[in-house]
Amino acid sequence: MEAKIRYLSYEIAKRFGSYKKREIIHLPDNSTYGQLLVFLEKRYRKITEQSRYEKNEKVLDSFIFLSDKGPLHRVRDKNIDPNDEILVAYADVGG
Repeated sequence: MEAKIRYLSYEIAKRFGSYKKREIIHLPDNSTYGQLLVFLEKRYRKITEQSRYEKNEKVLDSFIFLSDKGPLHRVRDKNIDPNDEILVAYADVGG
């Protein structure tokens, strides 16, 4: 199954190992949003271990993951809708 991801900026994309603002992630059939979060967390950890970014930063403290169903941490148990595009943005976007 494919999950469509859209990063709000190129900087965010780089923090998840992507060089494009939009990408498709391949996951096993019938994957849930929770499994997608685990996948993205692992990718994020791998990149932060090799970079200047804060090593102890938790992905859900720094980023928000949104789908048409709502924030992914609230719909973890639901299967990914292949028509959904998941938006990844900084959790603190206000001033």
